[in-house]
Amino acid sequence: MNWFTRKKVIFFSFIGVVGFLILIPKEILFSICDAHNTACINSIGYLFLIFMIGITIFIPSLILLFLKQEIFDSWRKTLFIYLFIYLFIIIITPWYAGDSFFHIQKDLIAAGFSVFYFIFSVVFITYKSLKKE
Repeated sequence: MNWFTRKKVIFFSFIGVVGFLILIPKEILFSICDAHNTACINSIGYLFLIFMIGITIFIPSLILLFLKQEIFDSWRKTLFIYLFIYLFIIIITPWYAGDSFFHIQKDLIAAGFSVFYFIFSVVFITYKSLKKE
């Protein structure tokens, strides 16, 4: 897997962070889409969720820049699993479902899973870097 190097991970995650930061104010403050145009709102919602991946992997990839290649290779395997599960969640979860007591929202599930993976990444990297050979 020489095509998925440290520099490429940092580059693409940086693009994700920039895209995420660009979409936040425009979606909330400037209202890119008309309130009645659901296709536009859903498109921006999906872009927002895709760019959230960049936020999740940017900091761990920066940490890994200064560690051994073996640690990056181990983390890269978990990254592929995360990306597969994250995209699966985005595809199958409805934007909003349920009633007033118990409801499911796609963005909350995606954000929760991203936070979980971020914490897992930091713990995994710390464990691998402190582990004696």
